[in-house]
Amino acid sequence: MNKNNKGFIGVLFAIAVAVLIGGGAYVVSNRMQKEPAPVVTVPGSEKAPTEQTTVPVEVLKDKSAATVKAEVAPQTIGQVKNEAILKAADAKMKATLTAVLVNAEVYYSTGNSYGTPGKQKDLCTGAGAPAMFSDASVAASFSMTSAEEKARFKCNVSIDGKAHAIWVKLAMGGYWCTDSQGASKPLITEPAAGATSCG
Repeated sequence: MNKNNKGFIGVLFAIAVAVLIGGGAYVVSNRMQKEPAPVVTVPGSEKAPTEQTTVPVEVLKDKSAATVKAEVAPQTIGQVKNEAILKAADAKMKATLTAVLVNAEVYYSTGNSYGTPGKQKDLCTGAGAPAMFSDASVAASFSMTSAEEKARFKCNVSIDGKAHAIWVKLAMGGYWCTDSQGASKPLITEPAAGATSCG
């Protein structure tokens, strides 16, 4: 093969290599343009799908975790606040029952009795309630409650005046009951009408 042929073949080989390299670079570039940007799925978003269920990485870089959470589940803050309010309401009911229990024992110590039972079952106020709940100290135990809240309490004294029970339905569910035996506990089901112990 003469020098001219060798030179010609060398030029063709160089052109072929350039075409192959250029084509590969085009394929890689084209593939990178078609591939979508990576996304991050925010934990918990699968429970409440929204437009922010998947958030591009670029968006997350510009926002705090708190901002992303608020966008994905805006109802979460409201749920937490509502639960806190209900728990606070139940805490007040329990504190009231504790105050009644303490003052009921003071009342008992003065006459060795919790007084006469009510004319009607499960009343804490009014003419039909047990006599003990007309006592100033016992009645003051309900000072933290509104009239509506006070109406939710149920109070009973035994016929012999030796036992009593008081309970209330809780906002978070179930009941809280106290009695003359020293009980102060949660109940799943409400005590029977006229009950004088928490069971």
